[in-house]
Amino acid sequence: MNIKKSAAAIGTLIDVNKDRLKGYLKLAGKTSDQLMKKMFQRYAEHSQDAIKTLGALLAQMGLPLTAGKVEDSSESLPLSRINLQQQTNDIGKRPLLAICLTSENVVLERYNQVLSDSVDHLTIEQHKMIYKQYMFLKKDHQDLLSLQF
Repeated sequence: MNIKKSAAAIGTLIDVNKDRLKGYLKLAGKTSDQLMKKMFQRYAEHSQDAIKTLGALLAQMGLPLTAGKVEDSSESLPLSRINLQQQTNDIGKRPLLAICLTSENVVLERYNQVLSDSVDHLTIEQHKMIYKQYMFLKKDHQDLLSLQF
């Protein structure tokens, strides 16, 4: 196991989850739709839990939470680029869901990339924890898809 590459992979997922957490907390505070508010809060909690778990993986390697940061993932997540100065009601439910789905696709892609590209750099325990998070994210994605129709 290459600790530097493992830390970079975990750091990428921490960055993605920090962006996801921040975006969904903002959206939860901006929407008046109670179903969407609860859903956004739940997604933010999922990311907060993921950050803690991923941080614990870094701690097990003797690294700080900031270790492995390789890029600012927020630039590539549409959720972080939404203009939250305006009310989400002005955006409309369908376009808002489309932005969330696009962001979730990017998050799933990042997780999938880490799981496939870092298989030689992650321990079995790390891989299992990351895969478990991936499955939670897939469930969140399915929830968003079900709201679209």
